Amino acid sequence: MNAFVDLQADRLEGVGEVDLVLDVIGDEVQELSAPLVRAGGTLVTIASPPEVRPRDGRAVFFVAEPDRARLADLVQRLRDGRLKPIVGEVRALAEAPAAFTPGRHARGKTIIRSWTADNRRQGARTPGPPVRLHGPKSAPHLRRYARFVIPVP
Repeated sequence: MNAFVDLQADRLEGVGEVDLVLDVIGDEVQELSAPLVRAGGTLVTIASPPEVRPRDGRAVFFVAEPDRARLADLVQRLRDGRLKPIVGEVRALAEAPAAFTPGRHARGKTIIRSWTADNRRQGARTPGPPVRLHGPKSAPHLRRYARFVIPVP
């Protein structure tokens, strides 16, 4: 089963063990979600370097700084046909583990589609608008837009 946990409607404590947590908030959310990661699972955060780590999993922190000029240049290169990304396949979120099986090779990039028309038909809410967080404590009012991606076996 694949699930998204809405922090406004769901409690993290009742989720159980998970394979992956994608944390975009940090602080308390990171502290509450780290113990949920199963053995061999991963906590990925872009909010702040992890102070709490999963017991038998791993924690990954990375930062990608958007640069308006570079992004505009990339868009123009795509439009002009000077940049041609090679997409090997597009898979549903439920197929992500199979798409990245060790030893499996695909030509081009594998795209994981996490939002589909089926989500909407099943009553899932549309994700909130894109937001820019300037630091782990700077935007507590944006918590309602955060989503956890939690693939559960």
